[in-house]
Amino acid sequence: MRKLMMLSVFMAAAAFFSVSAQENPSAAEPAAQEIPVENGVSSGGKSNSIGKKLLMYIPNRLLDLLDIVSIELKSGAVIGAEARVTRAFGIGGEVGSYGSALKGYNRQYGFAVTEGAEGQFFFGSAMDLARPIVWGDVERYWVQGTNFPLPSNRIYKEKARDYWALELGASCLLGVKVSIHPVAIADFLTGLILIDIEDDDLVLKPIHD
Repeated sequence: MRKLMMLSVFMAAAAFFSVSAQENPSAAEPAAQEIPVENGVSSGGKSNSIGKKLLMYIPNRLLDLLDIVSIELKSGAVIGAEARVTRAFGIGGEVGSYGSALKGYNRQYGFAVTEGAEGQFFFGSAMDLARPIVWGDVERYWVQGTNFPLPSNRIYKEKARDYWALELGASCLLGVKVSIHPVAIADFLTGLILIDIEDDDLVLKPIHD
């Protein structure tokens, strides 16, 4: 009889704890709720970021290298010659209307129609120049005025033209202008150690369903 009573008490206790676990399922899995999900994601994200940079290392360094020099081939009713050591100092000018094929600053690749005139004599400059028609990744712009060019001017801030470029060009019906971009040189050199000062590196992005 005593054994039967002990067995009954044991079965009643087991049933009580079974019902309590069903009514509070969170108590049955405390470990699953205590896992810091954010930490796992952030550490994995940081590792993936470095991994993605390494995967794109060679393509980005090649693009940075190509960014150093730009070239524009011109054809049209145009005449002029110019040489500049940045937009702050130069001599020469150009006038006319022409079409051009260009590999330009800030990865502008394509064709454009440019018209107007611009000139510079040492520190001062005057211009009324527009690029109204473009094909490809070329920026439209219109710049007008007589002033001392500054990096804060809109056309340079928006990277339609490079304020710091070293430029040499000449044209008479046909023409060519070659530019070297010092900031692009710095971007290439710092890119060797994964520092992107121009913020123009290609980045791999996840594809979401």
